[in-house]
Order: sequence, then structure tokens, then C-alpha cells
Amino acid sequence: MRVKGCVGDEFDCYSVSEAALCITTCIPACIFIRQYGHRKLKVICTIILFLFCLAVTIACSRIAIITTTAFVVSYYFNVSKKFKLFFVILVAAIIVCMLKTDSNLGRIFILHLSVRMICEHPWIGWGQNGFEANYMNKQAEYFLSHPTDYEHAMLADNIHHPLNEFVLIAVNYGILGLLICVVILVAICTRFFRHPTEHGRLGFEILICLFAFSMVSYPFYYYFTWISVVFAICLLYYDTIRKTIHLVPFIALYLTHNYVNYNKQLVEWRAAMDSCQYIITSKTIEKYQRLYLSLKGDVRFLYNYAYELYMYGKYEEALNVATECNKKRADYDLCLLIGDIHLASERHVQAIDAYTHAHYMCPNRFAPLCAIYEVYKNEGNKEKCKELIRTILDKPIKVKTQETMDYVNYIQSEQMKFH
Repeated sequence: MRVKGCVGDEFDCYSVSEAALCITTCIPACIFIRQYGHRKLKVICTIILFLFCLAVTIACSRIAIITTTAFVVSYYFNVSKKFKLFFVILVAAIIVCMLKTDSNLGRIFILHLSVRMICEHPWIGWGQNGFEANYMNKQAEYFLSHPTDYEHAMLADNIHHPLNEFVLIAVNYGILGLLICVVILVAICTRFFRHPTEHGRLGFEILICLFAFSMVSYPFYYYFTWISVVFAICLLYYDTIRKTIHLVPFIALYLTHNYVNYNKQLVEWRAAMDSCQYIITSKTIEKYQRLYLSLKGDVRFLYNYAYELYMYGKYEEALNVATECNKKRADYDLCLLIGDIHLASERHVQAIDAYTHAHYMCPNRFAPLCAIYEVYKNEGNKEKCKELIRTILDKPIKVKTQETMDYVNYIQSEQMKFH
């Protein structure tokens, strides 16, 4: 008895985060136009700026609200230019540290495990996507060796990013990769302070915005961020690159083409998911097979593809795709899916192993233990079932969601059968 979602549902979460990032990044440009445009443009930009601030507030993105407030305050209250960078970072750090204590404790725990990963491969890191492919396994290893760390166990979640782009670089590419990144940032800052221009200031402020997001989020997951970086650097080095300005439209066209093409594939994928909400047909599987050629590098797609194959009854194919996905991303939901596939194929030992690994990835979740209970129930192992019932009912509840309470109520009803 378990409700499983699809990683494809991340679309909704990502769209909100990406919207907040896009709006916040556009605010410096909006203020710039308001400052130097003619009267009508100033009125239009003031209205747009108000709408941007409202949208960021509705999005409930803490870093977006902080950064937006800092930029608006620095312009409308004449904060000195040299103080802007420090003002944005300081305010962001203070607010982020003060709000949502549990969230910040969770971030500290992620940072702790990330530093341990860096120490294992300090110089060249774990390689591309090293964090995504290994972090959840490290988290599982930690809770396996620290079974009494209940505080962190209650905070543990399904993590695929350290919520800090610089920590991600250090994990994936080591200290050498991080040093290269720092050198590039220093070169950009030096360029701006030595050759300050109005265009350069706008580019620098866009980079400040992205830097603030990079400290507490994952902005470089989004294609828009890369376009923003290119645009900001072009503004910073405008005097140098204007001799080759004719190349800019071609670069912009190339980036836009890739972005549109990728989104077209995502739309096709979304359509395939929507078509199989109630029933999965051979045509649905054919759509996934066709999309696989272009989206096989996307772990969300691989998970979803494996899930649809499993629901369609193609267990071996589902396991192959899930295994391919597992090489790219260590994931709680993926472990549960692999367990389900093994269980459907009557490989009970492998199913229990997968469910157990999922349990140690996120010890506060009820699904893995309930899944293990189902395996022992099907085997008729009453002693193991009784042991799991006690474990599940004694387990503290992190958040009383409907799904969690369904698990608890189910196990309580199962307990009555043993009396």
C-alpha cells in the first residue's frame, strides 16, 4: 500500500523557482531603464517593478525577496555604489540564517556531508554530476552508521543539490575547480572596478543577483541563468567586444534555438505523461522510446520512463532504465521504484535491499518500512511483520500529511490482525 509520484512532477516546483529567479534577475534592468529612460518609460518601468515585487512575494522565495528588497532600497534610498554588494550579501545572510530554523539545520547537515565528500576527493572531485550520483548514498551510509542521530534523521530529505553552487563545484570538480571559479569571479570584479561604466554596472548587478541565488539555491540548473550570465558579461566587456558585436545575434539565435528545442521535447514528455494518467498503452511506451534518444541524459525523464515501463509490466526493461538512472542520480524515490520492480519480478531479497537503502536515505519516511512489511506479509513471515509493525508505530511523525497518516492507519489496521 503505497502512493508513488513521478519525478516529472518536479516541473511544477522548478517552474516557480525559475520564475522567481527570472523576475529577480530582470529587476536591475528594469531599474536601469527607469533611471535612464524617458518619462513614459519611467512610468512603465515603475509599474513593472511593482508587479515584479508582487510576483516575487507571491512566489515565497526568500532569497528572491531579499535580493529584490536590497536592489530597490539601494536605488530609492541612495545607498552608495560600493556598499551595494555588501548590503545585498549581508542582508541575505542575516535573513536566511534567522528564518526557518529547521530548514537551516538541514542545510548545515547537507553542508557537513558535502564537506566529507570533498575530503574524500579533494583535488579533482567526484566528476561531472558527482554530487547527484553519490550524495544520497552517502546520506544512507551516515544514518546506517549513526542510527541514534534522530535530530538529523527527522530533517533528512531527498537531496540532489547542496543548495550552494560553489559547494557543488567543489564536490564535482574539487578544490582546483573551485579555485578556477574564484579566479574568474575575481577577474570579473576587477574588470568592473577598474573600468566602471553604466552598462558594466547593470551587468555587474545581474551577476550579484545570480551570486546571491548561488549561495542558497541552484540557479545554474536553469537555462535562463546561462543566458543571463552571457548577457551580463557582454555588458561588462562591452567596450572590448563591440568590435565583434555582429556575432552577438548569431550567439543569441543559437542559444534561443537550443532552449526552444529542449522545451519542445519537455512539452512532448509532459503530453506523454498526461496521456498515461489513467491507462498506459503501447503508443505511450513508443513515445517514451522516441524521446529517450534525446532525453536520456535527463534523470527525471529516465525515472519517469522506468516508472511507466514498470506500470506497463515490462519489468526487465524498467529495471535497465532505472539502473541507468541510478548511475546518474542516487535517489530515494528511485530506490523505492527499483524495489517495486524487484518485488513484481518476485526477487524479494533484492526488493528488501532496495527498500532498506531507501529507508536509510530518508529515515523519517514511512513508505520504505511499509514496503518491507508488504514483502514479509506476502512471504507469511509473521515475526518480521510484528517487528516492523512495532517499529513503524513507534516511529515519530515529521509532518502529518495525508500520505503519512494513510501509512500509519494501514499499519494500525494490520496490527489488529495479529491480536
